[in-house]
Amino acid sequence: MMGHFGKWFGRHHGHHGQSHHRQPDCAPSPSPSYPPPAQATPAGGMAACPACRQGNDAAARYCQHCGSGLAPAHCRQCGQRVMATAKFCGECGSGLR
Repeated sequence: MMGHFGKWFGRHHGHHGQSHHRQPDCAPSPSPSYPPPAQATPAGGMAACPACRQGNDAAARYCQHCGSGLAPAHCRQCGQRVMATAKFCGECGSGLR
């Protein structure tokens, strides 16, 4: 048995075979999940808004929840398809508004 002197000056740490560098008993945090890209779902006839991700009628031109445009947009300069909320074309850099 170890005396008080040994306990006070670091000879015994009271871990009884366990490492003092033990990792916490928790699972690693999962990677963040992002919502899927906005797409029309043929079965339900709904389209997700690219801005707020709320469902809208597939024929709607504007989101009934936030007012964002739902129709696919194209750059006037190069014709590249761009997100309806984009301010600049990712292909040629042209301003979209």
